Amino acid sequence: MANPTLPPNRFRNARLRWNHTLTKTCQKMAMDRLRLSAITLCALFLVPVSNSLGQPVADPPTNPLQPSSAQNKTPTGAAESNRTSGQIGTTIADLKAKLTDVEGQELLDEIKQKLKSIYLDSVREWEAALALAAEADTFADQVSRASESLSEQKRIREEESNAAAPEVPPEASLMELDQLLKDRRELLETSQQEKQDLESDSQNRLLRLEEIKGEVKFLHNELEQISVQLGLEAPDGELAIVTEARRGLLAARELRALHAIAALENEEATYEVDRLVRPVKSDIVTSRVKRLQQEVDDLQAAADDRRRNEAQSRLDNARYIQRTYQGHSNSIVIQLTDKNVAIAERGLMLSRSLSQATSRAQRIASEADRLTKSSAMLQRRANHRNAALAVLMGHEKASLPDTYWHRRRIRERQEETSQLHGRLLEIQEKRVSLAVLDDVADRYSQGNPSSKDLVTELLKTQRDLLDENLAVANRLFEQLVNSSFAEQELIDQTLAHQSYIDERILWLQSDPMIGYTDLLSTRQALGWLFGRKHWGRLLASLRVDVKSAPVSWSILGLLFVVSMVFRPFMRHKLASLGTDASRGNCVSIGFTVKATALTLLLAGVIPVALAAIGWRCLATLDQNDAEFIRSVGAGLFAAAAVLWLLDALRTCCRPKGLGSSHFFWASLVNKSVRNTLKWYLLPATVLAAILTTIQLQGNAAYRSGLGRFAFLLLMLTTIGAIRQLLHPRFGIFSDYLRRYDRGWMAKLSWFWYPLTLGIPAALVLLAISGYFYTAWQLSARLYGTILIVLLLQLTGSLLFRWVLINRRRLAVQRYRERIARETGGGGSSETKQDPDVDLVEINVQTQRLIRSGLFCMAAILIAGIWADELPAFRLLDRTTLWYAARSAAGELVAITIADLLIALVVVIMTIIAGRNLPGLLEIAILQQLPIDSSIRYAITTLGRYAITIFGIITTVSMLGISWDNIRWLVAAMGVGLGFGLQEVVANFVCGVILMFERPIRVGDVITLDDVTGKVSRIRIRATTLTDWDGKELVVPNKDLITGRLLNWTLTDNRNRVVVEVGIAYGTNVAKAKQIILSVAEDHPDILPEPTPSVTFESFGDSSLLLVLRAFLGSLDNRLGTIHVLHEQLHERLNEAGIEIAFPHRDINIRSLPPIVIESANGGQED
Repeated sequence: MANPTLPPNRFRNARLRWNHTLTKTCQKMAMDRLRLSAITLCALFLVPVSNSLGQPVADPPTNPLQPSSAQNKTPTGAAESNRTSGQIGTTIADLKAKLTDVEGQELLDEIKQKLKSIYLDSVREWEAALALAAEADTFADQVSRASESLSEQKRIREEESNAAAPEVPPEASLMELDQLLKDRRELLETSQQEKQDLESDSQNRLLRLEEIKGEVKFLHNELEQISVQLGLEAPDGELAIVTEARRGLLAARELRALHAIAALENEEATYEVDRLVRPVKSDIVTSRVKRLQQEVDDLQAAADDRRRNEAQSRLDNARYIQRTYQGHSNSIVIQLTDKNVAIAERGLMLSRSLSQATSRAQRIASEADRLTKSSAMLQRRANHRNAALAVLMGHEKASLPDTYWHRRRIRERQEETSQLHGRLLEIQEKRVSLAVLDDVADRYSQGNPSSKDLVTELLKTQRDLLDENLAVANRLFEQLVNSSFAEQELIDQTLAHQSYIDERILWLQSDPMIGYTDLLSTRQALGWLFGRKHWGRLLASLRVDVKSAPVSWSILGLLFVVSMVFRPFMRHKLASLGTDASRGNCVSIGFTVKATALTLLLAGVIPVALAAIGWRCLATLDQNDAEFIRSVGAGLFAAAAVLWLLDALRTCCRPKGLGSSHFFWASLVNKSVRNTLKWYLLPATVLAAILTTIQLQGNAAYRSGLGRFAFLLLMLTTIGAIRQLLHPRFGIFSDYLRRYDRGWMAKLSWFWYPLTLGIPAALVLLAISGYFYTAWQLSARLYGTILIVLLLQLTGSLLFRWVLINRRRLAVQRYRERIARETGGGGSSETKQDPDVDLVEINVQTQRLIRSGLFCMAAILIAGIWADELPAFRLLDRTTLWYAARSAAGELVAITIADLLIALVVVIMTIIAGRNLPGLLEIAILQQLPIDSSIRYAITTLGRYAITIFGIITTVSMLGISWDNIRWLVAAMGVGLGFGLQEVVANFVCGVILMFERPIRVGDVITLDDVTGKVSRIRIRATTLTDWDGKELVVPNKDLITGRLLNWTLTDNRNRVVVEVGIAYGTNVAKAKQIILSVAEDHPDILPEPTPSVTFESFGDSSLLLVLRAFLGSLDNRLGTIHVLHEQLHERLNEAGIEIAFPHRDINIRSLPPIVIESANGGQED
């Protein structure tokens, strides 16, 4: 019978090709059989049969160097093959006998061992040849029976295709239907597994054919080597028996290789034949699976109907009995009938739930089967990297099951299972209580024995109902549990399939390179996009929606009209708010909040209108043109998003807008952004709408044509906008680059500016070369990243504005307090400044905190945007750079490009964290704890070191450098450090001691040798002191630990000043003491406790010495305080007429030289 899927002539040609292939295969196998038989007979005569050393055999064998002499004796047919196998068996027996006889020969032990080894190898080779001969015969039989097998398979296919699913037996009970359903499901699973095996075996056979070619080539090379060895002369001094045994081993190896080649060629022939038989088998299995699936579905539907009908019948019967005994005199009977009705109703509900659960399980199984087939299909086509594969992967990704919905169903099913488990326990308890009906009937019929029989019958009915409910509930419970497991497997399978697609889809060419056909398709796409027919249907749908939802459209229209009318007022109000916020004495954040709201309102009028129209388009899909309306609605949403973002940014840069008056952006930045967006806004919005619309419609040619051209125009306009915004000479950074022309940003402008232009240019090249899907996905992620950066920039500007307002408010408050103290107004005693509060430091730390928070938020959001595309970069994890041992056993682990990139990221994150996290820790946590600044400094310093060490360890571990690899290097470095860097190590250890023991702290005033200063930094090697002249002295930590150190503020910041005052003799000491005390008490920096004191210390040479002792709160203004005290004491003592003594000296001359006397008296004596 001809194949119904082929014309008669094509079928006849196929049959002729099949017969020709089969004939050639059989002829080739017959020739191989003849050749192998000849070689076998030849090898038989190569086995030595002598019984003693040097004695000739009774029947000498043929010359082993002339195996062709036996070829004339080649048998043919299976009988000859069996005779050859028998001869091989005889030879093996002879070899084993000679192996035993070796011990009795007079040979050296070395010769005996060598002969034993040769004989054993010969036996193994002959046994292998025997097995290979049998295998070759098996394959030959398969090929010889191929025609019969093909005819048989075609007959079975014909019967299977004509077979119909048997009808469900109408008289079968529910139990019989369940058993029949179970049997058919087992058969279905077996057939499905057989189908999968056939599909997977096809791939395995292709791989096996490649392996066969390689093995045959290897065996031919082995035969050539054996032939060369057989042609060599025996080595000098080798015994004849050893030579014959060695040549026999070579002949056995040759025979084994020939049989192996024959077996492989016959196996290959079976694969060639199987190519014709396999499609028929596949048709048979497919038809059988389809038929069995139909049987299972029919039986399942019949079982569900039967179960529901029986449950409904039991319910009807229970209700009939309830109506019958509704007026019965015994209330127990009425209660039992009501309870039976309730149990029957619950049974019907359980039956319906079981049907629904079974239906859901079938859908899950069908979805899993479809996913398995699609996954297998993609994996089979993965080697054919073309545009069709990319489009297919895109469709598969879009049609993947929604894992969120399935996870939600699992959670709901878990709750349902828990409730059902409680019902099962309740049913079981009730059923157990009815185990002995007579006792229960006696208990119920007490006081009315006449109704015992009726109560017993009702209890029997109740027990039967409970048994049915229990059986259905158990099956439902089992079905729910199995469905949960199946659905979880479906989720795992979906995620694996999605990961497989994501790893490859970005690297596939989705379209051919752009060409003339794309121009033609672009023309057709423009006709589709701007055709009157589609837009007429869209407007008609909107008119119908306006009539059906007039309230919604009225509200939207009213809001739009009001917004357009009040736009001039909002612009004027925005400018007014900018004027108020730009004043230097503005201490309210409300102006900025209002300006932000007005900016969003001004920019969002038209975008909200577009989004509203798009929303109504998606809500009113016309079935005749749903694709066009859905695509246009999505395009309007995309246009609204782009327009709102860009117009909001342009509004920020208006004169007296947020950028200039609130955030204090440079005028060049505002002007450049405003001028760029003036021309970029319209094309970006229109092209985004067209691109989104074309991407969502179903015609791939339109996407490759108009979609690609719209994408190219969008990227080119983006390149122009980037050039105008970021050009180093006239862009937004030009002033900064000119001001800091030696900074890293200016020096690297040759890198970052071409990079920003190169990213959209690279997307253009990708789209032109056919990787349009890749370019589209990457551009969407890039625009999302830019959106996040802009939103976080706006958020950061708002937060920095808030910080500025708070700092300004605090500064104004401090200024008012200082003025009040200076003028003697109120608040001089109540208001007290915190000396530790530094506004500049608080501002820096707060800005650091804000930047850190924004950076973390940006990292999280950007990672979420790129999460779908990150699996594509898993290919980097398959490029091995080197291998490293990461275990004590020396197991090698591949270090890939991904590991190197991650290690680089860890290094960068370690640097950032080491610089910023300690400060963030201090401002966020440590400042809230009751600890002083020195402890906070120690914690942050040690935290910085810990972060650095952790980053280094993590980096080297990721690069495969373990402790086992470097421990000897570390030991050698330790010895070197011990000798060469002992001072550095000593300073390091002393630095750690300073951190934990804290004999000095940051901010302490210390005296080391003859230097006094304040500790400004404590590093791991050295400590920095800043003296009163502002000079910084770097002191090794070892000197601070081993030397003598004076810490002025170790436990108490108070310090004492001593002022000595000398007054003249005769002065009233009590009055002078009172004046000195009053001067000290009037000084604001002198502490009242301990109280200042003045003591009369001594009688000097020319003065009475009084000493003032007073205490200061800190050393910050010590010199200034001493200066003021000296100045005030001089003035007050002068005013009181108290002389500050200075040294007086009287000189009494007892004798002088005569010449001096004469000179002094010269002229008087005359």
